Amino acid sequence: MISYENTAEAMLRLTRWWSMNDVWDSGMAYTIGPTFEEAYEIRAAIISDRVLHLGQVKQVAHSFCDRALSTQGVAEENMFYMGYAANRDANGIPSCSCVADACSSAAAVLDTVKAYPDSPRRFDYIASVQRFVDYVLDKYTDENGVMGVGILGHSINPWKQYWCACSLLVQSLIDLYALTGEAKYLDAVIPQLEYLSVYNYKNTPCNNWGLAATEVVMYAGEGIVNGLNSESVCEILDSRPVPSIGAVTNDKTNEEVTAAVNRVKADKVGDTSGGGLVTALDALKLRWTEFSDWLYRNQELGGIWQDSKDYRCYQLGLSWLLAESSKITGMTSEIEIMIDRQMACMVGVEGMTYHGLFCRPFATALAHFSAARIAELCVNVDQAGFQAALAEARDRLPATSW
Repeated sequence: MISYENTAEAMLRLTRWWSMNDVWDSGMAYTIGPTFEEAYEIRAAIISDRVLHLGQVKQVAHSFCDRALSTQGVAEENMFYMGYAANRDANGIPSCSCVADACSSAAAVLDTVKAYPDSPRRFDYIASVQRFVDYVLDKYTDENGVMGVGILGHSINPWKQYWCACSLLVQSLIDLYALTGEAKYLDAVIPQLEYLSVYNYKNTPCNNWGLAATEVVMYAGEGIVNGLNSESVCEILDSRPVPSIGAVTNDKTNEEVTAAVNRVKADKVGDTSGGGLVTALDALKLRWTEFSDWLYRNQELGGIWQDSKDYRCYQLGLSWLLAESSKITGMTSEIEIMIDRQMACMVGVEGMTYHGLFCRPFATALAHFSAARIAELCVNVDQAGFQAALAEARDRLPATSW
């Protein structure tokens, strides 16, 4: 069982810390930072508002959206500004304008629209995300509709297919389809998820798996789980065959993954029990199973996964991802154990010494994203029990403590 005490303490301390941070200030003296990192805190704040009824968050979220719109196109037309790497070379090309990072901002804008449907600038926010999404779909997808990286190192789309951009784009596409009814957004989800279901995630351009496997699981898993939680997406994937490696990826020499897919397809042919893979939906579910199994096998008792120092922050968002995945699988004992361990880590010494909580903003934003989501999950299961734990945490912690 997930500890209400640890979850309540983590949420309360993280919310208090962020309430004193510039991101919640909304004042004219605010200095913009890495916007895509702030986006996760805005999404966390919105969840916190649902649980704690803070009142302040609506204004905070609107201020973030207004900043995102006012800086849209600063580095590249129609792109959300990442808050960094805007320096240009002799040809006027910015250092970076990454689709994946811009997608994080788009997700926060759309979360604001969904949470506060009476927003005065609601239609401006939706139109802004549409401009961004339409632009990248036109400019950075390959012949199969798979998303590329954008601008990287003053080079225009050097990675024609980029797993992280594919994944983080999914939620915005699903949300835009729901908000506008335009089928093109739903159609654009499919190649991203088919790519993610067969891509060799252990062989990324930056060796992400070797440096920080949890970054791959967090970022790739976000799109996969969002897709699996969409009935419309699942209906389409279930009508399509298992994607061919060569048809959707440029990694045609990926013999290991090709052999694995062929093996499960062959198993299905002679299998009358319903196991194995037949459809693209089967392949995507299998990919998430690989990720969730890896997480369970590799989490330490203290709630951490061993990653290189520069990449540890990503794992703090995994409890949010696991909670979202429970909509697909149900709340399994394995998911409960992983979440409970991470909540304990957040309120323990290792939260600060291993992750840099309450010091490193991105780590603290992802931790808040997770803690808020788990608190909401606990409220939905046992409102009285969690509210009692929250009251106890308020009594125990000084008002200025985080």
